[in-house]
Amino acid sequence: MEWIIDILKKYQKEDGTIDLATAEQEIKSEFPKQAVPKTVFNEKSEQLKTANATIDELRNGDKNSQGNEELQTQLEKYKNRIAELEAQEKTNAMNYQARSALEKAGISDVEYGLYLLGTLEADEQGNVKDLDNKINDLRTSKPVFFKDESQPSPNGYKVEDTKLDDSKEPVSEFDKAYAEAAKAFGLDGTKQ
Repeated sequence: MEWIIDILKKYQKEDGTIDLATAEQEIKSEFPKQAVPKTVFNEKSEQLKTANATIDELRNGDKNSQGNEELQTQLEKYKNRIAELEAQEKTNAMNYQARSALEKAGISDVEYGLYLLGTLEADEQGNVKDLDNKINDLRTSKPVFFKDESQPSPNGYKVEDTKLDDSKEPVSEFDKAYAEAAKAFGLDGTKQ
């Protein structure tokens, strides 16, 4: 009701009296904005009581009604699904971390490296336990799968990237023979 006091102060004269006629007009115009009719208040109050009773019933797990039992079953399904998704997220995060570490270590086949690492376990921070040691053990037990930049390739050859585009599909022997025959007979669009 502070809004009424504010309006009355607004229309207070210097001698301490209040201009009631203009104050009353403003109070009547502001009343619908500030007050709730009794019927609306009572209706909302009943809805709130019903909602609170339903919430208490659900919290206590009262399974007297058929609908509530279905709700409890749905809640249990959702809880299980959330647990599954959290476990999957944890597994995905560990696999991503292991993949990144394997790629950084220079393994040639990351998926096979993941397989060789076996079951991964996470620590409290969500990092893979003892990942560096597992990769080092894997490097010593299966050195063939790791690239070693310091060692030259077998037979002393060093492979250099020629930057040639090798994305073209291989040409079959038939296609080569056809192209040569077309060129010989002038069917390939070139003049001899």
